[in-house]
Amino acid sequence: MGLLNKKSIKIENVQAFEWSPTENVISYWKPEPDVGNIPACVTLMKLPHREIVRTKNLFNVVNAQLAWQSAGNIFLHNLEVFRKKEKDVRVDVIELNATEKITGVFWEPNGDRFALIGFEGTAKINSHFYERNAAPPAGKKNYPTISAILGGARFLKTLDRKGINQVVWSPKGRIAVLAGVRAFQGDIEFWDLTMLAAGNHYTCTDLEWDPTGRPRPPTPLTGGKQKTVKKNFKEINWLKESDLHNEILGIDGTSDSRTQEIEEYVDEIIEEIEEVVLNNDDGVND
Repeated sequence: MGLLNKKSIKIENVQAFEWSPTENVISYWKPEPDVGNIPACVTLMKLPHREIVRTKNLFNVVNAQLAWQSAGNIFLHNLEVFRKKEKDVRVDVIELNATEKITGVFWEPNGDRFALIGFEGTAKINSHFYERNAAPPAGKKNYPTISAILGGARFLKTLDRKGINQVVWSPKGRIAVLAGVRAFQGDIEFWDLTMLAAGNHYTCTDLEWDPTGRPRPPTPLTGGKQKTVKKNFKEINWLKESDLHNEILGIDGTSDSRTQEIEEYVDEIIEEIEEVVLNNDDGVND
């Protein structure tokens, strides 16, 4: 082992740095100096040539956290998303409640979603879920991106969970465990935007996924069909409930269970004739 280019990288007052998980790129931040009107900043530097890829100035910042996505495409700092794979490393800002203190950022492995845990006051704890918006189509100039309109990430859901201080994503993504570990009471909840299961392990200190991301059979669906299922999950789930309803009631599921065929017979009087019959025996008319 030897020092890169036989000299250190001198960054005055650097507070923290993080390596990209997939490339020779580091991110670091340094605060505003005590004197002079110089802002704090976050910087991406490419090694070994020490090339500055992107710098973002920050004002009135006391602290910042750096959080890379597992694929190295995106990282968060102080709730600003750096799109490293896009031209000029575009930065999107995520607006949150000013009274909320964010204590953790948790990326979905190799995915576009992330979770934030925030404290409001001393009692309320929120788990916020966001999804990174799609990049503009290649070759489109002056294209109004979704991120520019909505503020960088699409909000999915907020969960008010008092006993939660950690989000642990499955290595396969999609499913996340919300847990209250160490100083908390050991609550554990499995979520896929809807709760799948819940439990409690009192005095739990750590939580780890199986490296395979939970045993599950290979899916017969292509990547495109999987996205379609996720997009239309509520409608598909309703159809499953409808099929179960049909099975219980003995209704043919191949037809629309909301309709029923009824055969109706109608007797109609077309003509009515009153006839007088003469009784020849006694001469009395009937």
